[in-house]
Amino acid sequence: MKRFLVVICLIVVQLAIAQGPGCSNVDAGPAQINLDCTSTCTDLTATFLKTGETTFYTISSIPYAPPSSFSGLANPLFLTDDYWSDVISLPFEFCFFGNQYDQLLVGANGVLSFQLAYANTNSAFLFTDILPDNSNPTLAEANIFGAGHDLGPGLNFTNEIGWEIQGAYPCRRFVAAYYNVPHVLCATVLTTQMMVLYEGTNTIEVYIEEKPTCDAWVYGNGIVGIQNDNGTQAFPAPGRNTTNWIGSYEAWRFTPSGTPNYSVTWFDGANLPIGNTSSINVCPATDETFTVEVEYTNCDGTMFTDSDTIDVVVNSGGSASFNMTATCDGGTANITGDLGGNFAFNPVSTDGAVIDATNGTVTNGISGTTYTIEYATTGTCGASSIETVTVLASGNASFNMTATCDGGTANITGDLGGTFVFNPIPTDGATINVTSGTVTNGISGTTYTIEYTSPGTCGSSSTQTVTVLASGNASFNMTATCDGGTANITGDLGGTFVFNPLPTDGATINATSGTVTNGVSGTTYTIEYTNPGTCGVSSSETVTVLASGNASFNMTATCDGGTASITGDTGGNFSFNPVPTDGATIDGVTGEVVNAIPNTTYSVMYTVSGICNTGFQIVNFIVHPLPIIDLEDTLLLCLDSEGNIINQPRIDSDLSITDYLFEWTEITNPGIVLGTNSYYEPIESGTYNAFVTNTTTGCSTILGDLNTITTVTESIAPSGLNAIITSETFVNGNIIQVSVNEELGVIYEFSLDGTIFESNGANSYVFYNVSSGAHKITAKDVDGCGEASTTVFIIDYPLFFTPNNDGHNDRWQIIGLGKQVATKIYIFDRYGSLIKQISANGEGWDGTLNGEPLPSSDYWFTLEYTDPNNALDTSKKVFKAHFTLKR
Repeated sequence: MKRFLVVICLIVVQLAIAQGPGCSNVDAGPAQINLDCTSTCTDLTATFLKTGETTFYTISSIPYAPPSSFSGLANPLFLTDDYWSDVISLPFEFCFFGNQYDQLLVGANGVLSFQLAYANTNSAFLFTDILPDNSNPTLAEANIFGAGHDLGPGLNFTNEIGWEIQGAYPCRRFVAAYYNVPHVLCATVLTTQMMVLYEGTNTIEVYIEEKPTCDAWVYGNGIVGIQNDNGTQAFPAPGRNTTNWIGSYEAWRFTPSGTPNYSVTWFDGANLPIGNTSSINVCPATDETFTVEVEYTNCDGTMFTDSDTIDVVVNSGGSASFNMTATCDGGTANITGDLGGNFAFNPVSTDGAVIDATNGTVTNGISGTTYTIEYATTGTCGASSIETVTVLASGNASFNMTATCDGGTANITGDLGGTFVFNPIPTDGATINVTSGTVTNGISGTTYTIEYTSPGTCGSSSTQTVTVLASGNASFNMTATCDGGTANITGDLGGTFVFNPLPTDGATINATSGTVTNGVSGTTYTIEYTNPGTCGVSSSETVTVLASGNASFNMTATCDGGTASITGDTGGNFSFNPVPTDGATIDGVTGEVVNAIPNTTYSVMYTVSGICNTGFQIVNFIVHPLPIIDLEDTLLLCLDSEGNIINQPRIDSDLSITDYLFEWTEITNPGIVLGTNSYYEPIESGTYNAFVTNTTTGCSTILGDLNTITTVTESIAPSGLNAIITSETFVNGNIIQVSVNEELGVIYEFSLDGTIFESNGANSYVFYNVSSGAHKITAKDVDGCGEASTTVFIIDYPLFFTPNNDGHNDRWQIIGLGKQVATKIYIFDRYGSLIKQISANGEGWDGTLNGEPLPSSDYWFTLEYTDPNNALDTSKKVFKAHFTLKR
């Protein structure tokens, strides 16, 4: 039965496609209706999918026959729990509740939506209300539920969610499938289901293979149904509207059933319309083909037509037509008229041929003989007819065989172009050419049976035997020598020896005796011996020249010697050559060298004794050098008074971190690795060791080597520097007592004005006979970690001055007051009259009064000041004395 779809736009195009269950599927009935001699009319009935506008839907339970597999779809979706997919474009317009859509979304909870605003957003999951509903987001966001329930795609790694476009225009289908998707809170409860949207018919199908229930969440509820965007109209499947249910191998179809959108037209054999209902009655006068067309109008205005044909065959009476096909012993019949009749010879055959009365098969016929067969039907419209058949001629398969040394040759005396085979098939390796019959690879003296079958439909067969001619015996064996080998003939004598293949190394062979000479040690030669006679044969043997002693070996250096690897003959002896005097030793059996000096060259000899000679070899090798490292003997770690590091030393190996491995340890606790870099920065005093390994050779430094050890000591910078003037002010022999905070084990030294540093082994020092003026007192630790300084002022005044402008003692001033702005100095003559008031910050008095020089004499002064060495003491002090002006 032919089926095809017709799409009508501006023109009509007919396309043969494979339709799915939700397509129109127009069916005009059986492929053919036969009207016998008693019937003139018959009813024709078309079946098809009856659809309407998408304003209303009919829900029906349909057979479980999914149009697609549930897994392996072309477009997998990796959806997380409660999530909508990206926008998916449809290649066709799909009508749903009166609206047209060409895009949709797939939801993780077994639902589809035409509401694209939800793309790539979280979907709701509380299936607690029934359709229709627009207040619960779980229902309001979705349009197609198949089945809708709370799924958890992230709970296993074997589930699949995907979609695919299948079928051909104009009845393509969108398939969205869920395979082994677990339920939320029930990871082992798995759902497998499918939703299908059909182009043209706008039909929706739901296929549920397994939909168990998860009572632990949302009451185990699930929905099968459809709902419009506004949530005001819905069509749920019976018993599937937000209830706890279990389904398996069930299917539902939602068919648009509003105002019908199709029309039916029947056409006769002349393509003229004869009816517009599903069933019509026809009364053809002759054989005729009738066509039914169903035209659908989609919501977007496009139209397509699906059609089917049916043949009505008119028989005015019974038909006994048949034909015969000749065979090699008779013939076979093919009934082209009414079935159920009887066959017979007419006239009856007398040569032994027989006929089957039911199917007309003739057997036991004579080659080339013609037989007449009559076929007769019974009943109201009975009839009979006669046909002849001539038995096919048989072929001639005669031939003969001629023996050869390895088989035989065939000579065909009958029909050429046939096929040769062994019968029976030998198991000794003999072969036969199927076209020529030539036998090869046969065994001497063995008899083979050959069958020849002539060509043609009725080819015949015949057999002949052939016995392979006897062959000679070319067996022999070889015995190896030190330069070749000797032959011993165990078969027929008088043959010939040759190399096969011919060597190129100078080896020679005696053609009569087979003796090989001038062969190369250890080389294998192949010798061929051919015996005499008509069917002379050849055989081959190999001989390997006895090997000379092979003393080849190589040495692999180690960190304290080397190891030997024998590449020649084993079982020899190793020794030094020459023997070293540095204490290195060698194992005479294995060749292992130990106790060797790094970076030193040694010579090792290996000697072997072979069957044909004795050999030796000497190999030189250099012992791997040890890593070279020379750390500083001592380093200083400087701390402040709080124990904080102020100067951290670095113990540097000066080696590359890419070429060496490092392990830094403190020798009193060698089990703890402090660092693995090429350097180490200690945080406390100690004796540190570097264990270094060459990454290429694996050689390491020797533990305890002084070059791998650095001693780190600690010292503390001075703090709490205090300098006190212990002598009286304005007296000779000024004394400054200096001290710093005492630190256990740390020795400090002190300096006056930074010239010479002195120490008495304690944390204090006294400076005697200090001159007047400002002095810088400095303290530092003897290891050099740091220093501290302060300034001390010694107040004094000169007993005389000589203002004669010679650059010496030209002015008089109080010394050691620093920059005290509030200090007041008053100068009086011997009669108590005030001559001058000067500042401690000025240059001093030049010995004049109102610009006139005063005479040599004694003068008195009064000093009002505060202690410049004690900022906490702000009390005013007064000092009076006199000095001399000399001219």
